[in-house]
Amino acid sequence: MKLSESQLSDLSRTPETPDGLTAYSEAWVREALAASPTLDGAEYSVFSTGSMKHGTNITFSDLDFLVVQHSASTDSRSRFEQWRTLRASVSAALVTQLGGIGLTETNKCLNIDSNPDDLPSLDILPCLSLTEGEPGAAIEFWTAQDASPIHIVSHPGLHTANSTVKNTNTAGEYRNTVRALKAIKGVLAQGGLDPATAPSHLLECLAHNLPDRYFDGDTAETARIITETVLNGNNLSKMTTVSGAYKLFGGGATQWKPADAKVFFEGAADILPDSRRTAYPTLSPASSKMPASLAA
Repeated sequence: MKLSESQLSDLSRTPETPDGLTAYSEAWVREALAASPTLDGAEYSVFSTGSMKHGTNITFSDLDFLVVQHSASTDSRSRFEQWRTLRASVSAALVTQLGGIGLTETNKCLNIDSNPDDLPSLDILPCLSLTEGEPGAAIEFWTAQDASPIHIVSHPGLHTANSTVKNTNTAGEYRNTVRALKAIKGVLAQGGLDPATAPSHLLECLAHNLPDRYFDGDTAETARIITETVLNGNNLSKMTTVSGAYKLFGGGATQWKPADAKVFFEGAADILPDSRRTAYPTLSPASSKMPASLAA
């Protein structure tokens, strides 16, 4: 089934978020943490993040929050123990606030699905800050359910800054394109595609690598250019995350395996509106500004 341009546009719209919902949810999280005896006197920060913050959601999705605590230790084992204690304290505080129901512990986040306080679904990530004085600039955490916990470093501050600049430079077409790719994922998932082959945050990173000049107001065509770029294996090794901190494609735990991306974009090629192009450009990925002090 081919999508028409109007169908793709309709599927890519951002639903309206009820006024005050993010602020209410953040206040609820802060209240839960403030009531925790194990966090009494502890210094931490709470930040909103994720697709609803960045305007790249196509459904009324989870609200994402970071609970960030600074670590002055240079010892990796000490930082891991601090993070594990923080996660346990945050989890216990949320369970108490919820009255013992509605919290699910996942490998990365603490998820609230059902609750007595009229909250939307929340994903809460306890983590440590790697930058003193800038709690959300660079963070670290570990997977909680693997036999050998995987250490993950992320740069949400740079992600937000770089994606905002990209969206401004493309007159909003960057986020339109991200939503279009997510809409395509939804259509393909209805047909049997495993959504895990195309994580939403990696779709966003991929679109960020497309040079600004290709975001020309024709979202379907922009999605087609991205599709052909991946299927042709065009400069994939040079593409990075939105923060610019890491290579996008590879075999690492947080990278996109090229074989998975190919499966997704083969499906995308089948349902995207036909292109008006007879050939596709050779692309050099757009660069993300990554301060040397934060580079891995």
